[in-house]
Amino acid sequence: MARKLARAGTVLMTIGAVQFCGAAYFCWIGGIDGVLSPVAAVAAVWPVAALLVFLGARIRRTC
Repeated sequence: MARKLARAGTVLMTIGAVQFCGAAYFCWIGGIDGVLSPVAAVAAVWPVAALLVFLGARIRRTC
C-alpha cells in the first residue's frame, strides 16, 4: 500500500511539473496573439500545479 501511495504522489508531482513547464514554455514563446496572454496562462496554471506538487509531496512523505 505504501508503494502505491508513493507512486501516486510521484504521479501528482509529475503532472504539476508538466503543467508548470507548459505554462513557462507558453510564456517563453509569447502566447497566442489576441487569444491568450502569457501572464493569463501562468496565472491560470500555477495554483493547480502548486497544489498538485504539494499534495504529491505530502502523500510521498506519509509513506
